[in-house]
Amino acid sequence: MGAVRGEGGGRGGGAGVGTGSDREAGTAPAHEAAHAFEFGAAPRDDALTYPGAIPPGSFLFTGDAIEWIDEGAERDGLRDRLAALGVASMDERHAVLAYGSNRSPAQLRAKFAGSAVSPVVPVLRGRVSGLSVVYSCHITRYGSVPATLVVEPGADTEVAVTFLDDAQRSVIDGTEPVHEQPVVDGDQHPLRLVGGALVASYRCYRSTRAVLALDGRPVRLAEILSVGSGLSSRAQAEMQAVLLGLWSRRIRTFDDPRSFITAVRADPGLLIEVDRCLAALVDDPDPVVGAVAPNGFGLWPEAEDPASGARDRVRDEQQAPDQVG
Repeated sequence: MGAVRGEGGGRGGGAGVGTGSDREAGTAPAHEAAHAFEFGAAPRDDALTYPGAIPPGSFLFTGDAIEWIDEGAERDGLRDRLAALGVASMDERHAVLAYGSNRSPAQLRAKFAGSAVSPVVPVLRGRVSGLSVVYSCHITRYGSVPATLVVEPGADTEVAVTFLDDAQRSVIDGTEPVHEQPVVDGDQHPLRLVGGALVASYRCYRSTRAVLALDGRPVRLAEILSVGSGLSSRAQAEMQAVLLGLWSRRIRTFDDPRSFITAVRADPGLLIEVDRCLAALVDDPDPVVGAVAPNGFGLWPEAEDPASGARDRVRDEQQAPDQVG
């Protein structure tokens, strides 16, 4: 990954990767103990925590810990840190939008657990324009109502970008069984990293299912900050509570969201029944809960996969020739 300049085009100081105690000062060596961020439970282990605890800054995920990345600095420190760890450089990584649990360290740790693949992943904060994070119309195998994306002009949504090497991307692909992976046109949906750089082309995981709807409109995840959205929002626990009524009307009654999650995790047959119930909402809406077909809410046209070696470019808006990739 080539030079990334900040908003003003100047070079930042510091190592670029730091620990929690030195994060504000920008003086932390990359190799010191990582910031004591509390991972919390992974949504895979506690579905009601979805999308999981999300760090308040950019970070380098190292498996069991994170190291802060200085968002205002030239990222030479990040490049040096990756080299010191003996892992793939930024040039060898793909920019993949992380808007749900894939930006949670606890969930990343769970996804890489048991794999021989290096878990070291740079996770950089940003904002994407014209996209909103909403609830997909399905339940995961671990019981969460997961996120997906819809186009919403005027929305400005907080996200992250995971930079995955080929092996890491294969691991994450295996955890996204009902998602496709379009390349998003950065001109149509600008993705700006904190610090000013633009990601010119990036991938995302997008659910192949419909999206859940209340009053005929998709429902945003309340845990994800969005400015300018006109959609209502619900937290995971609130959305699960709304769905309890649907289960009681069409499947069977559960005492509370936790009892539903416990049952669906233990019974693959119930998960299939739930999946069919949700799929039927597109043509047979419930009095409370409905579903909107994805192509009915303006999902973007596919962009061609950029050429190898330039597939995930990062550029600065003021320094267009200074690209990465």
